[in-house]
Parts: sequence; structure tokens; C-alpha cells
Amino acid sequence: MGITVRQLADEWRMDVDEVLEKMRTAGIYAKNEMSTLDGPVLGQARQIMVKAVNDDVINGKRIKPKVIRRRRPVEGETRQDRQKEAIIDKGKRPRTENDANAEQVQTKEKEMEKQRVAFFIDWENMKFSAANTLDSPLDIITLKKVARRYGTLTVARAYANWSDFVHEGDAEALIQQNIEPVYAWTKAEIWHDQQPVMFKNSVDLRLACDCIELMMRNDNISVFVIGSGDGDLAPVANKLMEAGKKVVAIAIRGTASNRLGMACDQMVFYEDVIKGLRSADFGDQIDREMILQTFSNAVSPLFESGETINLQALKEIIRESDPDFEEEDHGIPSFRHLAFLAEREGLARVDATTEPATVYPPEQTMSNQNKLLPDAETWQTIISSLEPNVAYSISALKDRLANDASGTKDTSLLLSAVIGSRALWIKPTRYYDSRAGQLFTNKEYMLNMSHPRVQVYRMSGSKPA
Repeated sequence: MGITVRQLADEWRMDVDEVLEKMRTAGIYAKNEMSTLDGPVLGQARQIMVKAVNDDVINGKRIKPKVIRRRRPVEGETRQDRQKEAIIDKGKRPRTENDANAEQVQTKEKEMEKQRVAFFIDWENMKFSAANTLDSPLDIITLKKVARRYGTLTVARAYANWSDFVHEGDAEALIQQNIEPVYAWTKAEIWHDQQPVMFKNSVDLRLACDCIELMMRNDNISVFVIGSGDGDLAPVANKLMEAGKKVVAIAIRGTASNRLGMACDQMVFYEDVIKGLRSADFGDQIDREMILQTFSNAVSPLFESGETINLQALKEIIRESDPDFEEEDHGIPSFRHLAFLAEREGLARVDATTEPATVYPPEQTMSNQNKLLPDAETWQTIISSLEPNVAYSISALKDRLANDASGTKDTSLLLSAVIGSRALWIKPTRYYDSRAGQLFTNKEYMLNMSHPRVQVYRMSGSKPA
């Protein structure tokens, strides 16, 4: 198959008129650049091009002479060393493994920023699983932190029968974390032989309907995070994945369904996230002093001007001076752990009865809402004196606080601060009085072992300096 004169000129990177002129000089006639050359004529034309290029090289028209100077290698120097030096000489830094890892992290962060997350919580499933398996209440902030790992939290809902007394105060706590409480009929209760019989709840059905509806209406949602271990939600996860969505489940290990785990892209176990702060994880003495000094440097100017600040805004202030700041890099699970650690060291007092928690100067005893702010010594005494996994009645708790915190004038204010900060959690129980023929409710209080303040004050090892 032949080629045109234009293609021959491009092949040899020469001007078309120059090619035509050399061909005519050699006795090969071509009318114009679109003339076709094939067979022996094409072979003869290419020989002419080779001779023309060689003549140009000899005459110095195409290749200019260049002197390449090479330095003598230093004794013991490897070839790789010389290559790195050559790159540096050109003004370029050699690419390292750390550079590749940093680029991967940046790429992943950009992708995460673009992803929009929908978060649905089967509140009854998660709450009762945590209470029965872990003997602790469900930590809303921890759940939300897990969901935010996968992108921007766009929709967040929690499903339960909020009229049930066992969920008292939960709806308000969820609203403070910008999670919408959605009412769902959960159970009906009848009595048979003095034993309660529960009907099937409807939370999973309502949650499944909302997931599918959101998937159909909002194409921007790319990740669905489901807080539940209920295997009945596996078909919903399958449908979401068929639609190209990423599905993540958060569950309690002891009650998590294998069927749901198989249907999801990933299953995160709640127990693995609520790890406590231990001395062994907190790094060396220098690291402790550095992270506490960072906290102190951020709050001291505010305290001097008489201002208070919540933890969310405080972390943003720290990041203004150190954009890469992450408390987890210092062995601290969350920023709340850091705040309570600073409180334990006498650097501040933290009011955890509000969300987000508020930081006050260490000498201030009452909050702006006229709530008691116990000092570090009082917290240490109370938390150390209460036994884990032991339920206390309200009267027994008052007596214990009166004995342990004798310096506090008003025990009721102290009890309100301890319960309001969720350092204690209410474990409601029901019992049936056969003589009265009635169902009674009894509230018992237990130490919240998953709360960051409790974990900090019960941290093993000596007190950090």
C-alpha cells in the first residue's frame, strides 16, 4: 500500500516542497503533495530521504555538535546516588515513598469531600445492644464520627418510639447533634402469665422505606451508613449496592447479624471505636506535654479575656495555627478525651451537660447556665469510688456523693452535674407487682464506662505531668 508525498515528508520531518525538490532532482516526478508513491518508487524515494538526511548531518544542518561532560564518580558512590544528584541539579526533588503515600492520602481526602453520606440509626437495636452487651449507653458522638469518615453527612436520622420512657432524653440529645429523631411504632406489650410478650417492632421497615426513597430521589447520596445489627436490613443493603451505592453498617459485635455483614461493603464494630484512653497509648512524656501545651495555648487567651468556648470551635482555633492537628496522632481517641485530660491536669473545667461541651477557666465554679462545675479532684473522687457494672438507686447515689464530695455544699447540684454530663447512665427496669396487679418502673444509675471523662479519670498509670 502506498503513501502520499505529504505522509513521506511527515515521516522524515521535512518540508513538503523540499521533498518534492529532492525527488525531482533524482528523477522521480510527483505532481504535488497528494501524489501517491508505491512499490519501487516508494523504496527509491526513501533512499533519497536517507541520503539527504546524512548529507545534512555531515554539513551540521540538523545536529549541532554537543560536548557531554561527565564527572568522575566518587569512591563508594552508587549509580542511584548519581541519579538522585542529577535530579537535584535540575532543580527537582527526588520522589520518595512518603511522597506517594501523601498523594494517595490527599486523593482519598478529596474523594471523601465529594461523597455525600446518609446516616440511618436503628436506635432501639443499637441502644439495647450496647446496654445488654457492653453495660453502657450508646455514644451519639462516636456514631456520628464513624459516619463522617466516609464523607459529608447530608442526612442523619434515628428511628425509635420516642414516647417510650426508656428513650427519655435521647431525642433531645440527638437533636443537639443535628440528627433527626423519627417516630416509629416499635412494639406492643401484652401480659401472659405475668410475663411481658413483645410484638415485632416496625423500625427496620420504616428505616428501609426511607433508605429506598432517598436512593430514588437523591442521586447525590453515594454512601449509606446504617447503624444496626439487624439481619432484616440485609435486603435493603443489597438493593442499595445494586444501585451503585456504598453501604456501611455500624453494629455491636455481640448482636451483629452475619447476614447483614455479608450484604454490606463494610461492617464497623462499635466496640472497636469506643476504645478508652490508656497510659500505654498516650505516648511518651514529651508527647503528653506537647499536646497539653497546645490545648493550653489555645484556651489561655480566651480565659484571659473572660470568654468561654465550646469544644468544636476550640478545635478549629487549634487547626488555624496547625492545619494538620489530629489528637489521634498523639494516641488520644477524640478531642473530648483531650479536653477532659486537660481538666484532669487543672488547665480547664468542662461543662459536658451541653452539646457541644463548653470549656471554662479552671477557677470558675459555676457555668453560664448556673450549673455546678466540679473540679478535677471532685471528679476523680466520684469516678474512682463508684464500682463499674454496679447499679445504684438514686438514694444510694446521693449518699455516696455526700460522703465522697463533702466539700460540695449542695449535693443535688453535684448529682445534676454528674448525671447531666452522662458520666452516669440510667438503666431503666420494669417489674410486675402481682399483689397490686400493676407494672412499675424503677430507675437505676450505673457508671458510664464508655464516656471519655470516665475513661480519662480511670486511666491506669501515674497522672501525666
